[in-house]
Amino acid sequence: KLVLEKHFDIKDMGIKSMQPQVKSVQEHPKNGFVLVGTRGGEILEFSENIKMAKNPRLLLKSHYNHELWGLTPHPNKSEFLTVGRDGVLGMWDCKERRQMRYAKLDCGADAVAYNHNGTILAIGMRNGYFLAVDNNFNPIAKIQNCKKGHEITCIKFSP
Repeated sequence: KLVLEKHFDIKDMGIKSMQPQVKSVQEHPKNGFVLVGTRGGEILEFSENIKMAKNPRLLLKSHYNHELWGLTPHPNKSEFLTVGRDGVLGMWDCKERRQMRYAKLDCGADAVAYNHNGTILAIGMRNGYFLAVDNNFNPIAKIQNCKKGHEITCIKFSP
């Protein structure tokens, strides 16, 4: 049996992983597909087909470190937001079951909320700040909690 060895650098594949180190690898016993889990929370699918091997399919992108604390549904769309102590803000599509957008925050976060029409997001940060951003994650305001250094663990918009 001839065994071919292939080498790929995950950093050069355009995946934009927070931590592109390989954490786990599993090969399908029949079809030759290989799943690779990264330290950055991605699951990639490689094929024996050399074209697909150079451009693996991204099956999942998620939080990658510490704990996920904040979760809020969009008031009008089939979407939700997550924030975690890894400092990742993620926007997820419920129907497609995939992450649509993500951003790396200055520090970890424990709370997230949409305003009444889903146009502004409020994020409670572990460093005592709250951050307001639009749907494209562009900053609107960053305000420090009156209790300097205390994390914000709950945040909501007034009805």
